[in-house]
Amino acid sequence: MSIILGINKDHSDSSACLLINGELVGAVAEERLGKRIKHDSSFPVNSIKWLIKSNNLKYSDINHIAVSNDPMSNFIPKMLHSFDFSSFNFFKKIKNKFYDRSSIKKEIINLCKDTGEDVNNLRFKIINVEHHLTHIASAFYLSKFKDKTAAFTYDGSGDAVSITLAECHDNKIKILEKVFLPKSLGHFYSAICNYIGFKNFGEEYKVMGLSAYGKDRYLEYFNELIGYDKKKILRQEKIFDYNSIDYKKSHVIKLSKNILPEKKLDKFSQESKDIAKSLQSSFENTVMQIIHRLEKKVSTQNLVMAGGCAMNGLVNGKIFKESNFKNHFIQPASTDDGTALGAAYYCWHNHLKKKNRFEMKHAFWGPSYDDKTILKSINSKNLNFKKFSKTEELTNYAAKIIANDKVVGWYQGRSEWGSRALGNRSILANPVNKNMKDIINSKIKKRESFRPFAPSVLEEDTNKFFECDIRSEFMNHIIKFKEEWRDVFPSVCHVDSTARLQTVNQDNNPLFYKLISDLKKITGYGIILNTSFNENEPIVDTPDQAIDCFLRTDMDVLFLEKFMVSKNSL
Repeated sequence: MSIILGINKDHSDSSACLLINGELVGAVAEERLGKRIKHDSSFPVNSIKWLIKSNNLKYSDINHIAVSNDPMSNFIPKMLHSFDFSSFNFFKKIKNKFYDRSSIKKEIINLCKDTGEDVNNLRFKIINVEHHLTHIASAFYLSKFKDKTAAFTYDGSGDAVSITLAECHDNKIKILEKVFLPKSLGHFYSAICNYIGFKNFGEEYKVMGLSAYGKDRYLEYFNELIGYDKKKILRQEKIFDYNSIDYKKSHVIKLSKNILPEKKLDKFSQESKDIAKSLQSSFENTVMQIIHRLEKKVSTQNLVMAGGCAMNGLVNGKIFKESNFKNHFIQPASTDDGTALGAAYYCWHNHLKKKNRFEMKHAFWGPSYDDKTILKSINSKNLNFKKFSKTEELTNYAAKIIANDKVVGWYQGRSEWGSRALGNRSILANPVNKNMKDIINSKIKKRESFRPFAPSVLEEDTNKFFECDIRSEFMNHIIKFKEEWRDVFPSVCHVDSTARLQTVNQDNNPLFYKLISDLKKITGYGIILNTSFNENEPIVDTPDQAIDCFLRTDMDVLFLEKFMVSKNSL
């Protein structure tokens, strides 16, 4: 039996996954189960514990540990990036890179000891895989594509690389081109995000949402700083030093003295909105040029994507509309959590030379909890509850509540893999109610008022409501509503008439599909407002986390598997 543990560590979005004989059995980010820190970069202790325990394994059963970084890869660019003339940390940084394997072994030994196992029985081999290669592997090896496929991954950086283009066929990945640091579309976006007033990592999606309210006043300026280059893929003026993307320490401000304001603005000012719009437009233009470059190199309609920048739904929608790539697979965990999966499958196909493929048809790979555990959590808070004996009763009741403009916490089955709530750890509401966006933003999510919510749509109704007949099961594309529907769904239609679309089919999530279908019988529309089940925290994963979030917000009703929980008497 082959047991492969894939891990991402020391990078943002620490995570772990488990393959048994090439079959994915579980995957979860550390932020869900650990200290509940967004983008947790610590060693994925809790993720590994859950994977081993839930599959009734011992640590001695692990054959390979696949890690999503390779200290030896891209050696010269990496050393140049590590070298800092202003300090004497050079050798310390190198040391940290090359003691990677020993630290992993030590962590696993400690976990093994905690279970009472004999550490002498451990027999795993550590396989390091270059960061961007794991991004590509996470998308290609989990897709349905086996014939010629183009691959595109881009992010801030990983193993000193920021962009990689590749051609994939059968089980082979051929790297075509790379872009090395300090050139980085991801870092550029993050630096401007920071300049506007958001965090320089993890809040880029806010800037994307804000861009809909702005105008392209600074597009020409951004195009001068960064853009497509026929020879080197990416043209970028010297904006960043080798060790920081903080706007104060970057050259963005130095280059912008006569163009952009010299100090931070109110991040919700029109000036900030215009900067956000200009940034997004420049980003989209550059990416599309790179995509057209990839079209010429790989003649196919199949495209796989991953990397943090692949979460930019606006450009993903543009790629679908304006390129030859009409068949998309974007890894649902496109950020660094997905690299654990890529490392594991790269190990399976390339080190073990296995040919059988695994297709990821859904994203529900995290923990689930039985009725006994859930009931214990409910009783610990002395909450009123009702138990449904039949699925039909559950979905019918929930649909009626949602149609009556109540906000519902929806906690079902295994948790989602990746950063999107796809119908198992979701907050749901009626998209027809024009006030629902403001209600959820202010009273439940407690976040910025401009931020939009996603519509989850019955797959067969997608073409009815949206300009593109696209399948987007993992909520990776932002698409425009057809004009006649924009005013009908005000709580999920953004100010620019777009929405981050999730298409729902019966095979991949039958319960969520049934709920939306039941809602359609009442409202006439096979569409529901869907946002992640959380406040300002990682998405909830355990019943206790769900109940705590429910109690401290203004959600009306909580459905925990077969149980309905209310703050008032039922």
